[in-house]
Amino acid sequence: MNSTDPLAGGYRSYLAPADTLAGHVAHHASARAGHSEHQTGLAVDISDGSGACSFEPCFAEQPAAVWAAANAHRFGFIVGYPPGDEAITGYAYEPWHLRYVGVEPATEIHDQDITLEEFTTRYADG
Repeated sequence: MNSTDPLAGGYRSYLAPADTLAGHVAHHASARAGHSEHQTGLAVDISDGSGACSFEPCFAEQPAAVWAAANAHRFGFIVGYPPGDEAITGYAYEPWHLRYVGVEPATEIHDQDITLEEFTTRYADG
């Protein structure tokens, strides 16, 4: 994580989307105050420390993002907003945004190449 980047990290307070994310919102889709997964403590944004492509789709090609996409499920995380699934998730592709769902669900989501929304719909439908 790049300690100089105010957006990289985990938990964000209610005020963070209003204050820290103001510039980010102008360029990217972002949750409004009170609706951020970061407030739950179950989401984290990663960076590689270099600042290369931070919070841009090109981050997907940075070593940290490549590793996370291939291995995060082993630790209970998934890439929250995968490419091509904007209509399902409601968010643009964010290779830096990881959601914690637990090892078993994350592994199933990863192995089946589905979104969390698709996963939860399957179980809600029985």
